[in-house]
Amino acid sequence: MTAVAARARRPLGSSPEGDAAIPDGAPHSDHGAGHAGRASSWLAVTVLILGFAVGGIGLCRGPDWFLFWSGTAVCALGGVLVAAFGVFRDVSVELPREFPDTRGR
Repeated sequence: MTAVAARARRPLGSSPEGDAAIPDGAPHSDHGAGHAGRASSWLAVTVLILGFAVGGIGLCRGPDWFLFWSGTAVCALGGVLVAAFGVFRDVSVELPREFPDTRGR
């Protein structure tokens, strides 16, 4: 069996070292990249960022209160999306990294 086939047969969230290597049984990322997550979580975060940007532009432009409150409404929509999509449960715990001790050099 090839390495690709072995990875495909593993259950989601399991590691090649077994479940003992995963802290508290949390799902983790094999690929070592940081910002993993579902597309729905990234959509909610993008809506929040856009709302914050629109509100900030509204404050800088005079202030333009319609633009500011529009941005606030978009941020509120983003907050609802965060709650609905369960963004805070969408976490990827990586295995601890080991760094060489360079203090003695």
